[in-house]
Amino acid sequence: MTAPYRTTPLAALLVATTNESIDLAARRIATRQAHIPVRILRILVLYAVIAAGMVGYQQPRQRSASLLMFVLITLAVTLVIDLDHPVAGWISVPQTPMLDLQRNLD
Repeated sequence: MTAPYRTTPLAALLVATTNESIDLAARRIATRQAHIPVRILRILVLYAVIAAGMVGYQQPRQRSASLLMFVLITLAVTLVIDLDHPVAGWISVPQTPMLDLQRNLD
């Protein structure tokens, strides 16, 4: 008589791989649902406005440098907000590895 399947080394590998897949799926879901708190975003925007005001106040004759600094600060804030939403926006996280896995499983 043969040993039950659940006691074979192949079953242990299957269970370990299945558990890793479930953990990975849970981490992906948690990562997509986690966002930067609104309070931190407000403080970041406040810092950007204060920095832009200070640059504009200290260098009133150098408008191009002040404008460039303000644009760079605005781009930095926009980048942080865009990275907070990986599905929408300029920077998106591709789902190609998950689609490849799905095709391989079919």
